[in-house]
Amino acid sequence: MIARAERPGLYLPRRRAALARAAIGLAALLIAGGCALLSAPPKAPALDVTGFWEGRSVASCAARMARCGGMVQISLSMIQNESSISGMYRCASGFSMCRGMDTNGRIAAGEIRGPGVALRVMFEDVSSCIFTGTFTDEAGGGSYICLQGGIVERGFWQVRRAFGPSPPPLRSTG
Repeated sequence: MIARAERPGLYLPRRRAALARAAIGLAALLIAGGCALLSAPPKAPALDVTGFWEGRSVASCAARMARCGGMVQISLSMIQNESSISGMYRCASGFSMCRGMDTNGRIAAGEIRGPGVALRVMFEDVSSCIFTGTFTDEAGGGSYICLQGGIVERGFWQVRRAFGPSPPPLRSTG
């Protein structure tokens, strides 16, 4: 049997091939990383939902939903940082009681893309509601779904800006 040390040239093509593959892989990573660094940063959302919003939510009458048509007053206190949204959710009884008596929740995850918004509100009883919809400078609305080991409620919501940052003034072009 011939030891490696006696015939070093025999293993040289394998080493070169392995080094070449490693170099190609490293070059590909550097190029991809460089492209990511040179690409334009994401655009800031055109809409700022920071402020206090008031409105209502109405539970739908889907099969086995206990609060069919139940309407409650809601408010959203939101802070927007680029495309992320955080803040608080509040519910006050309207024509029915707040679901599960949950009157306060925290916006645990929120995001805005264009006029579209998605908010996940977490409650102390470990349930959550996901609000999706659209906003303008003055109003917002959409649908929601509440979860607690499964779907416990679906419905629709709408809010109006009560106070908060107003949109920037329009610039005169003439």
